Amino acid sequence: MHDTLGDATATFAESRDVEVSGLIKVEVSRRSRTFKAPALLRLLVRHPGKDEFVELCRMRTGDIGGQSNQYWLARALPGAGPATLRVELFDLGGGGPTGEAPYTLELEVASSDAPKLGLYGRGTNPNPPAVADNGRCGLVAGPARPQARLEVARAIDIRPEPGEWLRLEYIAAGRNIYLQLEPSGESKAPLAITVKFFRRGSNFAFESACTQTIDARELKGRMLLATRSAGFGGPGQVWRIELSGSGFGNVREAQGGLKVKLLREADPEALLTASSGFDSGASAYVCHGKSGRRTLPQTGVGAFAQSAMLRVEVHADPAAVSPAMQQQVVAHLLRALETWRDGCRQCRAENLLFVKVNGQLYWLPQAATMQEGDGQRKSDFFEIRSQRVPQGVYQKANGNERGIQSICLVPEKTASESILAAQKMLGCGAFAGEVSTPAPKMLLTLKPKRTACGDDPNIVACEADYELIELNLLDYAFRLLDADAPQIGGGGRSVDLFHVMLHEVGHWLGIGHIDDGGNSVMASTMDTSRCIDTVTADAIGASPTPQQAASDKPTAFRFKARP
Repeated sequence: MHDTLGDATATFAESRDVEVSGLIKVEVSRRSRTFKAPALLRLLVRHPGKDEFVELCRMRTGDIGGQSNQYWLARALPGAGPATLRVELFDLGGGGPTGEAPYTLELEVASSDAPKLGLYGRGTNPNPPAVADNGRCGLVAGPARPQARLEVARAIDIRPEPGEWLRLEYIAAGRNIYLQLEPSGESKAPLAITVKFFRRGSNFAFESACTQTIDARELKGRMLLATRSAGFGGPGQVWRIELSGSGFGNVREAQGGLKVKLLREADPEALLTASSGFDSGASAYVCHGKSGRRTLPQTGVGAFAQSAMLRVEVHADPAAVSPAMQQQVVAHLLRALETWRDGCRQCRAENLLFVKVNGQLYWLPQAATMQEGDGQRKSDFFEIRSQRVPQGVYQKANGNERGIQSICLVPEKTASESILAAQKMLGCGAFAGEVSTPAPKMLLTLKPKRTACGDDPNIVACEADYELIELNLLDYAFRLLDADAPQIGGGGRSVDLFHVMLHEVGHWLGIGHIDDGGNSVMASTMDTSRCIDTVTADAIGASPTPQQAASDKPTAFRFKARP
């Protein structure tokens, strides 16, 4: 038996029952390279036919962690035959700075009927620990554990807005995450905020941890703590925090607002770990398992399923959107395309491999990696041959890059359908000298006016037709993934630009609204739209229903459902 004992502290023992026989070996370890602390170990044994456990031994170990990262003992069990061994373990280091691996203790128990041979087999746990609970909320004055040091993961300044408001944030954190609220207005009126915490499970789906409605003016230096069992994940896991409220105008006269800090327990070894970096801004919007991606590619009837390239034209009012802001919008559009491509489980490898924005070519170099033909198979993109590879991010190109030239140089006889599709869009290889087929086109307009979907301030954005996407810069201000960057638009209600772009690109890919009560980013309103879940991913490249195919009406993305 090998297990992590993440809930063990100096005052609380975690225990495991293990079926053993003969000689037993108990090993306690801690994988941290910087943190070390001793443990208290207690062994009890119960033989068949007996009701009570009898203490076998107890001891305090030396420091575990750092250079001495394990402690073990071996001894024979009293009596003959199999028995149940109970191991109780106190961690005098309290789980270290984060209460997560590598700072928590790990336990391994093995036993042998032939001690002279030195052969050990892992014991079996007849009563495995119960399934971890999803989580809980509570008000605290400081860190949940004295060893922890808090760091600010995200600082948010929510300005006063009329009516209802909503804010979503994705944070990489461990088992505990903290919320600190500081109203900056002078009003004494209650300021009710509803906070919902979700954490992403092993299947990438977000599960509710806890929900609490609080008056931001009554916290008085306290923080709202959301915690979940140590049985889940580690410091690289993702939390989704949803903040909402209404009647925020009670601080408007004082020109106040709400300062929000999301804090996590700092991991001192994060800089030593290559995988510690995490893009919680975009990648968290994929909330389904990714196994099997591109192993069974499908071809639907939409343009996305037929083309390796997308053309984008951005039309902006220069008085409202500066050239620098236009570049930010382009960057968010490219991230949205990357996220859809990453979230597609069944689409083809060449889909959206190239994007041309206002004449500038972008491509995904890592996703364009090829394997040469071997006589039995044709040359193809690596993703078709095996599991998904890191696709990277879009980079500017001029067509002379080595990877692009490699695609163009593959002979027609040895090129796969995916390679030929890429050559067709690039006008090279088997299609050199031919009149190239125009790539599908998206028109994105950025103007301080309402959209073709109607004169309605509740409409955030609009897919006016199959090509045209409009953002409502009159009633909304669009936040960027970079929290320090200025917002785009002068409206009184703030929304997430990446979230809106992700939704609108989904329409261009041929997906209608998905109002099934789940988490789909393609829900018709922002207050229910969340991420690319399984239902949404399976809709990419699928043939539209007759109703969808016959509909030519503009599609509105609203802030909230109509009353």
